[in-house]
Amino acid sequence: MGGGPGKQHIDYDSIPGASELTVRLLNPFGRSGLPKIPNLIQVIAASMLAHRPQEIALGEKDILISPPVSAAISFMDWSRHSELFAEAYYWAKSWIDERIGENDPRMEAICGLPARYGSPETHGSAQAHSAL
Repeated sequence: MGGGPGKQHIDYDSIPGASELTVRLLNPFGRSGLPKIPNLIQVIAASMLAHRPQEIALGEKDILISPPVSAAISFMDWSRHSELFAEAYYWAKSWIDERIGENDPRMEAICGLPARYGSPETHGSAQAHSAL
């Protein structure tokens, strides 16, 4: 097993069933023969870190929005999910508004805005409105 998320090489046939596992966990000498498998927290962490932005292949018309996560909120702090959601929402809204203001052709295509081709008149009043 590695230190971070990645492919785990596990012999699933070597994992004991529930009753055998219970007996082996209760016996301090029975634990030594258990297979090395990730625990629940490691599985959750690896799932959340899978397909991080740098690992996703984007086409020329694709956009990946990856809001920053506050260092004050840990990944296991479920009680603050509403706060994290609100921060991510407002960050993404601002990011989208900036891209529309910069006439990003990918964002214009996603939002259904007409292509500008250097002419501010073709964009109309949609420039002032958020996509969210």
